[in-house]
Amino acid sequence: MVELMVSIAVLSILVLMLSDVFNRTSRAWMTGETGIERRREARAIIDFITTELRDAALPVTEPPPPADLAVPKIKLPDDPTKSQAQLQFVVNPPGLPIDYRNGDAIFWQAPIATEQTFGDMAEVGYFVKWLMNTSGVGRPVLCRFFVNPSRLREGKIEENPDYLIYNKNDPSSWLNPAEIDKATRVTKESGYLGLFSENVIGFWVRSYGLDGNELDRSFDSRIGYSGKFRFRTQNGTIREDPEMRYLPASVVISLVQIDSRGAVMLDTVWQEIRDLTRQPTIHDAKEFYERFSAMAKNSPKLQTLLPYLRITSTEVHLKNAR
Repeated sequence: MVELMVSIAVLSILVLMLSDVFNRTSRAWMTGETGIERRREARAIIDFITTELRDAALPVTEPPPPADLAVPKIKLPDDPTKSQAQLQFVVNPPGLPIDYRNGDAIFWQAPIATEQTFGDMAEVGYFVKWLMNTSGVGRPVLCRFFVNPSRLREGKIEENPDYLIYNKNDPSSWLNPAEIDKATRVTKESGYLGLFSENVIGFWVRSYGLDGNELDRSFDSRIGYSGKFRFRTQNGTIREDPEMRYLPASVVISLVQIDSRGAVMLDTVWQEIRDLTRQPTIHDAKEFYERFSAMAKNSPKLQTLLPYLRITSTEVHLKNAR
């Protein structure tokens, strides 16, 4: 009897040890799989935005001709400060509500329309917005603003009335907050229009000129920038002359994601995190992570979330910048 009880005790200990090993291995495997999935998702987001951003158009003053006609030379504004150019590349446009500035917001046009009956130049943009659930808790989503020049309505293709970049009376009307909200209304009724990715806390944009200098955080291609470019004259001397350019040579985009397991813990700290993304002294995801880590030292709740954060960034070279 004693031997039986000893055997059962030993067996119980072995089962508990094996169970503990199994649980640890299972947790490690799940953490690894989650990390791989999160990295793949982040890479897919960045690659998609890169593809669209690379073809950002210069601020031409005339709408593109029909596809069967020759494309005219690009005409840049003589006085960019008073430009009526229709096309535009803009980071953090003035008048944009703070709700769209969780980090930065970027908008442009590119020949990537998915319906091209009335042209191929689509309106594009990305920003992070915190949506309120029924409990009044914010949840972050990366929104994609995308407007085709045409639309399908009652079985017929027609010009899209929400496509406003060629509005001669108001070239900036396409960036009206009401129009942006209409195209990115993340609701069940709208079919979650504009929802690009969930659990993206912040999104940042840094623009650089051909001379390598960083441009203003609120950049507008209709105004452009004056860069100093070095060149060698015929007599061999080096000169550095200013020259107007209208698109950044490169754009660095970065974002911060939170794992779905960490997202459920945002209830009590989401406002604190959202407010941090809106700090003007934070210019990219790396700086956000550093500030978040510093704050987490004095906040157990933020410290708990830290392992679930991941930053991703890439540099995009614009084809039409030169």
